[in-house]
Amino acid sequence: MNKIIYKMRSLKKLIPLLLVVMSFAFAGYVSAVVDLNTPLNSAGEGMYGAGAAPGPDKMPEIIGKVIGVVLSITGVMLVIIIVYAGYLWMTAGGESDQVKKAKDWMLNAIIGLLICIVAYALSNFVITKIFEAVS
Repeated sequence: MNKIIYKMRSLKKLIPLLLVVMSFAFAGYVSAVVDLNTPLNSAGEGMYGAGAAPGPDKMPEIIGKVIGVVLSITGVMLVIIIVYAGYLWMTAGGESDQVKKAKDWMLNAIIGLLICIVAYALSNFVITKIFEAVS
């Protein structure tokens, strides 16, 4: 029992570090995918100035990028859950309850990852077709 309590305490210490790493990764990913310079450069041109607002031809691209970012972040979180489930399984030490918990976490994460892949494929197809129809 003391062994389990010690492991839980050490995991609680890792959670803030994991959140910080994920926030930096998220910020880097968003800045790489979304172009932030164009809106900042056109901010001083006035409300209806040139390039102030994206036209209807840019909306499918913007929607596609937002969907891509959300699904990518979801995929990263699911991979982290799979790694956590593997850690639980490896440190189970023969305890069947912890092995069952790890298997459940891993199965749910894999199902979620499959749903995320299908959602990405569908949204990519739909956004591509909308973009073709608009242009």
